[in-house]
Formats: sequence, C-alpha cells, structure tokens
Amino acid sequence: MQHEYTAGIYSMNIQQEYTGMEYTGMEYTAGIYSRNIQQEYTAGIYSKNIQQEHTAGIYRNMQQEYTAGIYSRNIQQEYTAGIYSRNIQQEYTARIYSRNLQQEYTGIYFRH
Repeated sequence: MQHEYTAGIYSMNIQQEYTGMEYTGMEYTAGIYSRNIQQEYTAGIYSKNIQQEHTAGIYRNMQQEYTAGIYSRNIQQEYTAGIYSRNIQQEYTARIYSRNLQQEYTGIYFRH
C-alpha cells in the first residue's frame, strides 16, 4: 500500500500516491477527495469520470451519493463530514487521523 497524507487529504488506493496538489492519476485543486483511479477533480466539487459526471454540490451516481459537494457515499466508502471516510478496511475519526487494518496515522503528514 502506498499512502501519502498532505494536510488532511487522504488516499486509500493501492495505486494512489498523494504528494501535493497533483496526484498520480488525479488532480486535486480544492481539497476535495477522490476515491477512484480515474476521477479528476478540477473545481473543488466537480468530478468527471467514465461513469460519473458531477456538476453541482449534490451528486448522485450508481455507486456514489454526494450530498454536500464534498461528501460521498460509495459501496465501500462513507463520507460524513467532508474529509472523514469509512471504508471496509479504513476508518477516519478526525480531520487528520486514520485507522486502517494495517495503518495508523496520528499526525498531519503521513506516508506509508
């Protein structure tokens, strides 16, 4: 697993690596979080995916449900405060804390 945390932006994909405002296979420009290898965020709350297109603060997708622009509900993910996620193997309980089956983050910048 390759995880890199930079100021409360979280990545939980085996192939994702966060190093700043530009990420492998993704682009973040307003601290909004992506959970898909093919997602690209370019306006904070807009997303374009092969199977997704979000153009307002409330989004609905076959596997995701956005209810406040930065919240998402996915089959394996649940965002309840914009930057918190609950995954089968992951649980975020604070802005910059993460609990994973094999990981534990307790600071603001993490790398695993």
